Amino acid sequence: MNGVPRIADELASHLRDRIISGTIRPGTQLAEASLATEYDVSRPTARTAVDLLVADGLLIRKPHLPPQVPQISSQDLREIIALLETCESLALEIAFHNEVDPRPLRRSITESANQVLHTLVKSCGSERLTQIHRRCTFELMLTDAQSWKADNPAVRSLVDAVATFEFDLANESLGALQKSRHSVLDRVEAVSL
Repeated sequence: MNGVPRIADELASHLRDRIISGTIRPGTQLAEASLATEYDVSRPTARTAVDLLVADGLLIRKPHLPPQVPQISSQDLREIIALLETCESLALEIAFHNEVDPRPLRRSITESANQVLHTLVKSCGSERLTQIHRRCTFELMLTDAQSWKADNPAVRSLVDAVATFEFDLANESLGALQKSRHSVLDRVEAVSL
C-alpha cells in the first residue's frame, strides 16, 4: 500500500506535464480504466492520480463521463487572473507582516514568473491561499497566457524588495507583474475573437 501513493504521484506528475505541454489537449477525456491499462497500474492508482489532477484544476469531472481536460474560456481566464492577483497581494502583505525568509524566493527566480509568485504565496504560510494559487496557476497554464515572460524585470525587483523588506517597492513590482499578465490576457482574448 505504501507504493500506491508514490506511483500515483508519479503518474499524476507525468500526466500533468503532458496536459500543460499541450500533448493532452483541452477537451480530452482521461478514463481511469484506460489510464490503468496504458500505464500498467491498478485502477485505484489511476483514480488517485486523476483525483490529484482534479484538485489541481487540470481535469474536471462531469456526471456519467470520464474526467476531461477543461477548456478555459476568456471569462474563466479573467476570473483565474483575478484570483491569482488576490492571492498574491494578500500573500505579500502576510509575508511582510511575518518577515518571511526570502531565500526560497531568491532560489525560484531562475525558474519562471509563475514560480516566483507561487513561491511568494507559499512563503506566507497559508495553505488555503497556496491551494487556490496552485490551482489557478495550473488553469492559467492550460491557455496561451502561460507564455508570460519569465525575464520580466519586475520579477527581480519583487524578489529584491521582499529580501530587503521594502513593502512599497515590492507592492509596486507585484503590480507591474500583474499588469504584464493582463497584457497577455488581452492578447489571448484578441486571438480568440
